[in-house]
Amino acid sequence: MKRLAAVLLPLLLAPAIALADPPGRVGRLALAEGEVTVYADPALGWEAARPNLPLTSENSVWTEPGARAEVRFGAAALRLDGATQLDIVRLDDTAFRGHVVRGSLAVRVRELAPGESWLLSTPQARFQLRSAGRYRLDADAERGETRLTVFAGRAVIVTGAGRQRFELEPARSAPLDEWALARDQRWQDREAARYLPPEMTGWEDLDDYGSWSNDAEYGVVWYPTHVPAGWAPYRYGRWTWVRPWGWTWVDDAPWGYAPFHYGRWVVLGGRWAWFPGQYTGRPVWAPALVGWVGEPGWSLSFSTGPTSVVGWYPLSPWDDFQPWFAVNATYVTHVNRVVQPWRHAHERERPDWRREHRWDNRDRGATVIPREHFGGHRPVQNFRADVPREVIDRQPVGGGSRFLPSHGEWRARQKPAEVPRPVQRGEPAGRQPHPQAPVHRPAPSVPPAESPRRTHPAQAVPAPRAATPSPVPQASP
Repeated sequence: MKRLAAVLLPLLLAPAIALADPPGRVGRLALAEGEVTVYADPALGWEAARPNLPLTSENSVWTEPGARAEVRFGAAALRLDGATQLDIVRLDDTAFRGHVVRGSLAVRVRELAPGESWLLSTPQARFQLRSAGRYRLDADAERGETRLTVFAGRAVIVTGAGRQRFELEPARSAPLDEWALARDQRWQDREAARYLPPEMTGWEDLDDYGSWSNDAEYGVVWYPTHVPAGWAPYRYGRWTWVRPWGWTWVDDAPWGYAPFHYGRWVVLGGRWAWFPGQYTGRPVWAPALVGWVGEPGWSLSFSTGPTSVVGWYPLSPWDDFQPWFAVNATYVTHVNRVVQPWRHAHERERPDWRREHRWDNRDRGATVIPREHFGGHRPVQNFRADVPREVIDRQPVGGGSRFLPSHGEWRARQKPAEVPRPVQRGEPAGRQPHPQAPVHRPAPSVPPAESPRRTHPAQAVPAPRAATPSPVPQASP
């Protein structure tokens, strides 16, 4: 095991590369132990983290002292120790740029594709990872020091004069490293690894919460083993605005990432089964693989009177994904590629199956909620309307962009929540300010990294100052 330690002056970093189209690789907040907050939407600021939240470029994660978090994407895992801020500067199909403002980050890269670039930085230094391996990056904000520990792999320190190589010394493990190694075991001896590519984010959780089966028509499928009565895909969770895709599904289930961003769902023997589709080295991520039911102005009668509603259903293997956000045709083709070879082969044998299974998913899996509750922080199952099948059948199926609430419309009907302020250094434990008392929020600073980013209020002191309150939906009628 090796170690590379350096204390360096701040460096000028290259400007960020703008992404014209949505990337096909997106991160996942796989685990949050203790108090963890994320910065994903500038309109919301720092808000409480939720498992399965998609993370991408210009997002950040903060862990309170004593907390830990894990971010996964493809065959890589990033583990944050307590009092750590990670800024995801860039995450796409070919590159990852991570900036550690303060704290400790354990990095595990199982595979590094040809041409893929990995860059880790702190306010004092930048490091390029040159191979798969296991690393730890420590940024001591109080002393202005940076340390990179390389347990396995190769790293290059990047300075203003160019790339320089340093001799490495034996390294010692920290508690964070032992915890990270235990988490790595979730990649080992998994049945899912026989059917799913390692670059499919979230595959490692499926064996613990479901079973695999070989169906005569579909081939390999996965069944969740414990779901509530009346469960259907995309019914137990919430819609969250994630840039640049817009409305994105965040499922409540601990396994609820891969089956809702890749593949399709189908009803087999009265049970919902996830069909991952054709095996591909790096499947393309989608915000939600659903079809939308209804049109602008669709409303239903409730006890309070006519109410505008929004409906959706899980796509079957016979359905093509139609995005509700601006995107090029290449991205859509790549999302649909996993089901097209299978579908073309079966259309010749059973041409009527396409219609039957599309209707089956609509009839069994449609979820309808009042429009005013779409996109809130509370689960959609709390507001689901029991709509007769014949009413859903009369509604057209189309792109959600025609009638989904815009981000501005959703924001306009929110009200801020009262978020307790974490205790600052020097404050007595348990002390909380009056809700009406003004709270100082320092202006975001710009660390020497690839793009201007926000700074968690903890930037100035070991414990963070008050985070910007997160809005929640209005009370249900």
